[in-house]
Amino acid sequence: MGDKNPAAKKKRAARKELANERSARLKKGNAKNAAKKKASKKK
Repeated sequence: MGDKNPAAKKKRAARKELANERSARLKKGNAKNAAKKKASKKK
């Protein structure tokens, strides 16, 4: 599929970047949560 619409291409690129940021943030959050769970288990 050739993209004749540059605006659509830009939108897709922006959405991809957003998704990457969100997944990176989720990974960080998961690591934090895992650490919290480990700490609470020690009590």
